[in-house]
Amino acid sequence: MRISLRAISKNSPAGEWAIVHTGNGSAVHNHKPSMDARVHAAHRSRAAQDIIATSERSVHSIIEAQSAAGVPVANIYATVLNQDPNTLIVPKDIANAKDSARRRVLASATSIEALFNQLNQDKFFYRYTTHLETQRLKYLLWAHPATASLYKVNSDIL
Repeated sequence: MRISLRAISKNSPAGEWAIVHTGNGSAVHNHKPSMDARVHAAHRSRAAQDIIATSERSVHSIIEAQSAAGVPVANIYATVLNQDPNTLIVPKDIANAKDSARRRVLASATSIEALFNQLNQDKFFYRYTTHLETQRLKYLLWAHPATASLYKVNSDIL
């Protein structure tokens, strides 16, 4: 079914409008009504905007916190559905949110640059080797600051 809005008076577009069936002229819909609003992308995008903009901050925070902890999308989705069975969020929305958060965290750095920045910031001990021709990371050894200090004190044990 195709519809359009048309001004009743062509001289006065500020006046009344009518809904007109177009195309084959059929006023009959070509499928049964959807029982689940999540199948409509327009509803989901509006729901995603609502999550960011309004009271459903708890759902957004669940997605961010679980994403940061490395929880898979399916598990995050189950948690969100458990909290709000009427949510319009689908797994793809969660995957998109994870990607968006990752891009925000990385900013303009590559994943490896971000890792080295984090290791430096948290004062981790690390050493790495790169492949001579490709400059790709070959080996990476890292240790928590407490582990490095324990090694200095007890290096004879290893």
